[in-house]
Amino acid sequence: MPQFLTGLKIKDLNVDMGAAKGVILFRKPNPEKISRMNIDAGACKLEIEGLGNANFKEMSFDGGVGDFTLDFSGELNHEAFVEIDMGLGRLTILVPDNIGVKIESKDSILSALSIEKDEFDEIEEDVWVNDQYGRTEGELNFNIEVGLGTVDIETID
Repeated sequence: MPQFLTGLKIKDLNVDMGAAKGVILFRKPNPEKISRMNIDAGACKLEIEGLGNANFKEMSFDGGVGDFTLDFSGELNHEAFVEIDMGLGRLTILVPDNIGVKIESKDSILSALSIEKDEFDEIEEDVWVNDQYGRTEGELNFNIEVGLGTVDIETID
């Protein structure tokens, strides 16, 4: 059952999931600024939608084992930083096409990072940006580490 975090004034958010299946939705912009949001997902399937509406400055996501989707759609109108550490599994990251995005991630033999090559340019080794980076009010800066698994980064309208 989806957990709606809409209509609440959230100043601090820490989510700790064990073995579970869950959906978290941010349908409207959070009126409060979250300085740091922490999500720790153990062995689970987790979808988070509307993260652009969460109004966070920094976010950390620690995915243990599972299938995860992080959807950053919403009204992001500031620079935000996202630290991702995933152990084993698959992570899909959805980023809006109207904000600047920078991705830093190192490939390894046991992991794969899939980025839409027509949407992102590699500006230096292991660093990619889209055309909007440095040109929009809303920007996402990702630092991604993967143990064993795949990370797919997709652009959405």
